[in-house]
Amino acid sequence: MDRLGSVAAMVESRDTWLTLIVADMLHGESGKRWVRFTLELLVLLDASRL
Repeated sequence: MDRLGSVAAMVESRDTWLTLIVADMLHGESGKRWVRFTLELLVLLDASRL
């Protein structure tokens, strides 16, 4: 699975959507950007282990 596919798979999960909603409620757009950055970083770290 490519990086974009990995991010898409993570974003489809219910917990990720709940995290994005809470980040939006607490921090607005900057909170959502932080969550997206964290997800992409996790995917990159996971890919580097292969």
